[in-house]
Amino acid sequence: MNLWSKLGTLLRGQAHESLEWVVDANALSILEQELREADSALLLARQQLTVLCAQRIGLERERAFQRQHHQQREAQAKAALAQGNEALALDVAGQLARLESLMAEQSRQIDQLNAQEAKLKTQLQASAQLIQDHRRELVQVRATASAQRASALIGNRQQHIHGRVHAMRESLARIKQRQQAFDDQEQAAQTLHDEDSATPLDARLQAAGIIAGHDAESVLRRLKQADGLPGAAHDSPDTDQACAAL
Repeated sequence: MNLWSKLGTLLRGQAHESLEWVVDANALSILEQELREADSALLLARQQLTVLCAQRIGLERERAFQRQHHQQREAQAKAALAQGNEALALDVAGQLARLESLMAEQSRQIDQLNAQEAKLKTQLQASAQLIQDHRRELVQVRATASAQRASALIGNRQQHIHGRVHAMRESLARIKQRQQAFDDQEQAAQTLHDEDSATPLDARLQAAGIIAGHDAESVLRRLKQADGLPGAAHDSPDTDQACAAL
């Protein structure tokens, strides 16, 4: 039984936590609905205040009519007394008494209505001010909630953007690397092409005696000329022709 009791407590606790989560998640909607219900209650109270005001106005109008009637009967009673007609004056005095009692009751009701009206007006003003304050706070908390959602969204977007920027940088680096490799290959190919193109030109210049060759005979002649050995200047007809040409 103890375990079943604890299980029931656990289920009630989980249900309470779930209800709190639902309430917290919909706090703005709940507050808006509460304000709408408060506005409806305030409107109903104002309608009741209007009814009270109408009743008071009706009683005041009726009392004014009774006062006018009372003044007429009072004048009639005085006239009967002036004529010495006591019986007639007594009858009129009876009506005056009933009118005075009626007006007294009307005055009591009017005073009660005035008190209720004043109290209700005070409550309505306080309630209207409270509702207005809560409505302003609702605007503030709604703006705060919107700002928080925007901040969270921006944070998530920034993380996504940072990830995309890093990926774009990697892609750009790979593109530049491929382009640099292509340029290097082009430069290497141009260098090889220039070297291949220069070989026949050097051969022709050597054949014309303009540039020295690098074979064994040319090296031997250069050594003889450096040492002043005989035959160094006449070993090669091609060299003489080149010198004569120069």
